Amino acid sequence: YEWFNSIKEEEALNSELPMNWFIGYDYGTGVVIQAGTLPLMGSVESDPLPAPYVLLNRVLKPLRVEKIGDLHRGNYSTDEIPLIKGYLANHWLARFDIEDDQKLEYFAKLQDEPKLNSQYAFLDKRIDWN
Repeated sequence: YEWFNSIKEEEALNSELPMNWFIGYDYGTGVVIQAGTLPLMGSVESDPLPAPYVLLNRVLKPLRVEKIGDLHRGNYSTDEIPLIKGYLANHWLARFDIEDDQKLEYFAKLQDEPKLNSQYAFLDKRIDWN
């Protein structure tokens, strides 16, 4: 919970992640944050920067490593061949980054997303991050 407590103390969860679209669950040794009702593709064709992911990314970004060597290992010939590495791996981690002056645009975009309800979230299991 160390990382969760650091962002909770900054009140980033309350101000940046409206409870109508985000919910946190305690799973015993950590926290899972659900962003939106259903998984979003984030594809170039439809919407490369879904608002729920962009806004959650803004809260979690201070916890992210600045550079990573490899993300996963490929299965081309051995497990030692990384599938995504170097610049590509770093770019993948930053794929939902936006400029600070774009934040309000994504809050407006979030309003078009369906709100959480009991069909898509365990509302009775919500973590109180107030």
